Amino acid sequence: MSRKYAALRVITTIYRILGWTLLIGGSLLSIAVGVIMTVGTGFVQQTLPQINLAVTEAVAAAVGGIILSVLSGLAALAFADLCSVLMDIESNTRPQAEVRLSEAPLPQQ
Repeated sequence: MSRKYAALRVITTIYRILGWTLLIGGSLLSIAVGVIMTVGTGFVQQTLPQINLAVTEAVAAAVGGIILSVLSGLAALAFADLCSVLMDIESNTRPQAEVRLSEAPLPQQ
């Protein structure tokens, strides 16, 4: 059986890679940003006491980044799976459609 929809298969693969990258990389990056902001908050408060930064802002940024990373990663993975399902539906229904078309009577003129 020939492989159809080569471009759609490439797009599906790209979205799978993008989805996992967003899930894992985005979550790790958000945690790193939260840690850097927490460390930076202590440094800024020591250097410039007039600037009031809270550690809760760093935690909120990290948690928000993790939530957004997970949601966008899952959306990319869901789109990739949707493309795969559509290609599977087409490949499973094509033989039945060909059989029905071969059995259908030709219209008379």
